[in-house]
Amino acid sequence: MALILAAVMIMLEGLLSGFFRALRLEEGRLRPTAYLAAAILGTWLHVLLDATMYPDVKPLWPSTYNPFYHPAALMVPAYAFCVFTAILGLAIFVRERKAD
Repeated sequence: MALILAAVMIMLEGLLSGFFRALRLEEGRLRPTAYLAAAILGTWLHVLLDATMYPDVKPLWPSTYNPFYHPAALMVPAYAFCVFTAILGLAIFVRERKAD
C-alpha cells in the first residue's frame, strides 16, 4: 500500500504544487525517496495504532499473533497520541511559517 501511495503522490506532484505553494510547503521538488519514506512511515504507524484497538489487524502476518491488541488499555492513549501529534505538527508548522 505504501508503494502505491508513494507512486501516486509522485505522479500527482505537479498537480498538487499549487496547493503546496499555498501552504508554503514547497521549497523545490521533493525527492521520490521523501514520498516513499513518508508513505512507509504513515502506513506502518497507522497499522500499529489500529493493531492496539482492532482484533482483526495482524501486523505480524502471516502470524495471527497480535502483541499490540489490548483495546481497553490502549484505545484512549492511541487517540491521545494522534491528537498530540496533530497539535505538535500544527505548532511546528506555524512556528516555521512565522520564521519565514
